[in-house]
Amino acid sequence: MKLFFGIVFTAVILGYALHLLLQAIKQKKIVPLAIFLGILGMYTLSFYNELAFYICWSIFLIPQILFVVYVFIFMIVSITRKKTNTLSDKKIRDEELKFVSIVVAVHNEENVVEDTIHNLLQLDYPKDHYDITFIDDFSKDNTLELLLKYKDQIQVIDRSQNASSTQLKGKPAAINENIDRLKGELICILDADSVIEKGFLQRIVPKFKNPNLGIVQARNIFYNKDKNIVTRLTALDIYSMQHTIYIPVSKLGFGMFEGRAGVFRKKIFKDIQGFDPALPGEDFDFAYRVGLSGYDVHYEDTVFSKEQVTETISEWYKQRKRWLANHVLSCFKNLKGLYKTENLTLSRKIAALFFMLNLAYAFSFNFLGPLMLINEFRYESVLPYVFIISFSLTVVFFCCSYILRTGKLWLLPLIPIMIIYYWTFTVIQTWVLINEKLINIKLSYKKAYHRKPLSNEV
Repeated sequence: MKLFFGIVFTAVILGYALHLLLQAIKQKKIVPLAIFLGILGMYTLSFYNELAFYICWSIFLIPQILFVVYVFIFMIVSITRKKTNTLSDKKIRDEELKFVSIVVAVHNEENVVEDTIHNLLQLDYPKDHYDITFIDDFSKDNTLELLLKYKDQIQVIDRSQNASSTQLKGKPAAINENIDRLKGELICILDADSVIEKGFLQRIVPKFKNPNLGIVQARNIFYNKDKNIVTRLTALDIYSMQHTIYIPVSKLGFGMFEGRAGVFRKKIFKDIQGFDPALPGEDFDFAYRVGLSGYDVHYEDTVFSKEQVTETISEWYKQRKRWLANHVLSCFKNLKGLYKTENLTLSRKIAALFFMLNLAYAFSFNFLGPLMLINEFRYESVLPYVFIISFSLTVVFFCCSYILRTGKLWLLPLIPIMIIYYWTFTVIQTWVLINEKLINIKLSYKKAYHRKPLSNEV
């Protein structure tokens, strides 16, 4: 087993090293070459010097150990937390009412927009206290025509009108540009395929009685999760993340925002200059900055939004590449702010540091491959077993938070597959980090495709 993992992870590192060498030749720059020579020198020194070998193991293994401890603690917090409904099902009181603007930015979403509109027009919330806005972001299909059919019931903003050559495209830019056209004190952001429960606003808005609450993120569930093996694995991944990460970090006061099925204060959005359109995604960075500003970010797992999960490997890859790149770049962007801010309590800093540790964990992961081969042929150490066990336990703890908390024990056989699934995450994250941060190559990111849902799915 040690030899197998060592060969696989070393192949990944060789791929990274070859990429750096080719970029050094292509760009005629010293940085890619210096990194390539540094990696080569590190492994060469580790082969000939036992002390260097153990130092390298320590550098790359420490994030693995710390991360599995974090995940274990989070798992315990999650599975011991009682599934209590913190929100009232009673009719919202007049003094709790706040005007909410629901906004959906869309691009080529003709398959799903009408279902979303019909859903939003039937919410159990006073009609004079919410409005609906769809922002068409330069769609090339029939999305805009479909939206205009409902222009008497919703606000439709066509970004192609009066567009300039320098105008940024994408959801973050679309919402930043039009935030002042939204009347609500609270902003509810949904995706084009979101289908929320009727009492969504009625149950979330009263939470904002707390003046320090910045964001409430609802739970996302997937109506097509049982379609094939890709949807099952992806749903298990996201559900596990909700239970293992969102619940514990929310308990610490530093929750997550997914960019959909979330409600936040418009004032806070404007105070921190909105979304960052330079990032592959707006959600992680926005929640991080809201948290660094001292506001609470709360995850509410008793209120849900139904959506589609990616159904093919190619769509899964596109989505995961964008999501993981968003995490990598957002962490680097906010690292300085995490240490400088005076707004965070110790518990919030512990939660915030988890995401930075996750980045170090992913980056260091595959670099252990050549060290495993050196160990196999040069030294005798138990360190490779420590690494294999720690990674396997990380996946087990991560998935078991969801499986044990919900009692869905039939999902346990998927855990071995999830070990491979999460390994691919480390490969993608490291690829993004090397290109975007080390050698300054901007990668391209695309959003996932939404098919037309079946009549019985939504």
